Amino acid sequence: MRRHRPAPVILCALFALLTAPPSPAQTVTIGTGTFVNKGLVGVGRVSATLRDKQNETFGSFSGLAIDPRSWQRNADGSYSGTLYAQPDRGYIKNGVTTNYRARLQKFALAFTPAPAGGTAQNQAALTLTDTVLLTENNAGATPLTSLDPTVSGARTTAGFPPLPQAFNGRLSIDPEGIALLPDGTFFVSDEYGPYLYRFAADGKLLGAIRPPEALIPKRGGADSFSSNDPATGQPSPSPSQPTTGRENGQGLEGLTVSADGRTLFTLMQSATRQDGGAGGNTQRRYTRLLAYDIANPAAPALKGEWILPLPLYTEAGLTQVASQG
Repeated sequence: MRRHRPAPVILCALFALLTAPPSPAQTVTIGTGTFVNKGLVGVGRVSATLRDKQNETFGSFSGLAIDPRSWQRNADGSYSGTLYAQPDRGYIKNGVTTNYRARLQKFALAFTPAPAGGTAQNQAALTLTDTVLLTENNAGATPLTSLDPTVSGARTTAGFPPLPQAFNGRLSIDPEGIALLPDGTFFVSDEYGPYLYRFAADGKLLGAIRPPEALIPKRGGADSFSSNDPATGQPSPSPSQPTTGRENGQGLEGLTVSADGRTLFTLMQSATRQDGGAGGNTQRRYTRLLAYDIANPAAPALKGEWILPLPLYTEAGLTQVASQG
């Protein structure tokens, strides 16, 4: 997503599926499974004054993932576990990106649900325990940057596809979703590439997935990863939008992994330029959903691709597309 603001008070609405439902509960059956929506049973707050372990303003939640290996139900009916929060690309003002070091935030979560609802809004206690910088896997552990990639050209690194790179030589990432794997590594979805990156538990880059060419932004027939949010003093791309591939700021957003940890699913925020994205907010409905076989996460393989229509809404009498965020 393009927006990112200095740390507001953040509300984390938890929909704990294991708690007693309010009345009436809403259910839906998909295949052989029945899912129950038990409503809002807890709220947690993160102070706007919070600083992370790098002594920087905390930022925001863009992607969230609870580590299922840590999740437990306690004898008093409460729950506890580890919650990972993926911030967006740092602080943006008037479309200017900064050298914000990409990172992952780690929380200890203590959750005491209020099945009938509660006005105190303190059911989820969030304690920041660690900040993990996302870095290259080199001797200097060079941090990844949120700076907009250069207009043309990309980093060539052995064992990787061409990677978006900023003018300062660092790899550029606009992180969105996060998916935890059973082996402790994790994937992050990116809007610049749009790519999927795999990191070790300590934040070191292990691999990158380049999606089908139809999603890669092209200008003049060549890869062009710039999202038209240049750093101060850097040139803007021409044309401002790619001819084909993802729209600026509309790359891989949604990310999740199957319960068995063997399939990774990722969703574009909206349609590619050639699929309707060039027509603006009223036309970019038909986005793409991808599935990768990650039984061996070091050698992911594309196993499925679907066209997915996004929801519509009406604003000022006009039908608009609700991009996926």
